Amino acid sequence: MKTPILFSICLALILNGNVVESHAQAPDNSKDSTAPSYDMKAQALLDLQAVNKKCVDLAGALPSEKLTWRPAADTRSFAEVFLHVAGERYSILSMMGATPPAGFKAGEFEKSTTERDRIVEDLNQSWDFANKTINGMSNADFAKLMPKLGPQANEGDVIYILVADAHEHLGQLIAYARQNGIVPPWTVQMQKNKAAALPASSADAGVQAVTSYSQDGLRTPGAAKGRHPYECYKRVKINPVRSWHEPGSGPPAGILT
Repeated sequence: MKTPILFSICLALILNGNVVESHAQAPDNSKDSTAPSYDMKAQALLDLQAVNKKCVDLAGALPSEKLTWRPAADTRSFAEVFLHVAGERYSILSMMGATPPAGFKAGEFEKSTTERDRIVEDLNQSWDFANKTINGMSNADFAKLMPKLGPQANEGDVIYILVADAHEHLGQLIAYARQNGIVPPWTVQMQKNKAAALPASSADAGVQAVTSYSQDGLRTPGAAKGRHPYECYKRVKINPVRSWHEPGSGPPAGILT
């Protein structure tokens, strides 16, 4: 009886050893060599361009006196957030060697003006700087290591930080605007498009969501009567007002900002 048992044990050990050896000799297929389907350079430029346009459009829609408005004493004003967005393009890209314009001082830039025209000019100039800097990068540049940011960090991570930061502050500006009863211009246009596409019998519901233009900006209907901006959309059968920051995706149908 002992012989078959010993034979079985020895056979099992031999087979197990062969399995271990075959695993040890197998090639390492853990590194995926598939070509990337996501072009970070092109997508980052699209995102940053879209964010800049929205910032410029929103700056143009604000009443002049609102540029100094801030939700609390220890927060940035509208003007300071706009300029912070512009200044971060210089500061973040300088992490990988890009040279900001002469005279740029990061610590002072966001308090440098409250004038609408200068704010818009600064936004556009800093976008041009970012556009040229990123367009000048090769794929090899995106993979270039930056040990000062971390053992595996690279220049592509810097671009990712810039895009994420831009979307974060766009969301902040949207919240500021909504708190003041101001509808972002791109949402106004979306509402108009929806209203125009509605059948005649449903047109009134769509029109209710479209804000009227005032001389100094775009205001949510009913806001002047003390109603919360979000309450003005309860009559419209669309998703509640919210901001959408998924990079590159844009707001899905029915999502307003």
